[in-house]
Amino acid sequence: MFAATIFSNIVVLGIFVKYKELRTATNAIIINLAFTDIGVSGIGYPMSAASDLHGSWKFGYTGCQVLQFRQGESFEHLNAR
Repeated sequence: MFAATIFSNIVVLGIFVKYKELRTATNAIIINLAFTDIGVSGIGYPMSAASDLHGSWKFGYTGCQVLQFRQGESFEHLNAR
């Protein structure tokens, strides 16, 4: 899931780089969501998987704050109108 999410979001960003006519104000939300999804996938998935494998949280208070920030940032874009 990690690799598929990273790859698909990089493809989305690549399409926006290649086709300048897609760079509209509305599509800026999609671009921003792709960036935040890469962050959640790159940070959140591995941290959650490691915690599941170890049976407890191994990243301390700072790791918890980072994960919550990244996940919250992604969900905020879903609620934007």
